Amino acid sequence: MRKLLPFAALVLVLVGGCGLKKDDLVGSYSGEFSLTEEDKKNPATAMLANVKPTLTLKEDDTFVMNVMVDIEGKWSLDGETITLNPETAMGVTVPENQRQPLTLAVKDKGKVLEGTAPDGEAPVVFRRNES
Repeated sequence: MRKLLPFAALVLVLVGGCGLKKDDLVGSYSGEFSLTEEDKKNPATAMLANVKPTLTLKEDDTFVMNVMVDIEGKWSLDGETITLNPETAMGVTVPENQRQPLTLAVKDKGKVLEGTAPDGEAPVVFRRNES
């Protein structure tokens, strides 16, 4: 039993230290849409190949994302998933019944955020800007 105590303590320290915190994710990110060859044949999604989205996660739980227009709202972290809840687009309040959250999977300790638009089209990958 005594021999297992140091091992058990080490496991607790390692497991406890692995969780992401919001502070780890605050910052700016540059993105790109991951289009398949099939996506590129569809004119509606093909135009996304030239769009370079940006995302800024702020300490006050708000975000600004630009995907051709500025979208602002609140963000939250649950485990390794970020949820962006838009509130305004181009400075105009988005009606409650038209708000569609975007979820992003946190990868590589917050250096990469991967998500898919609510309609399931055009996966997007954000990479943390080094500062």
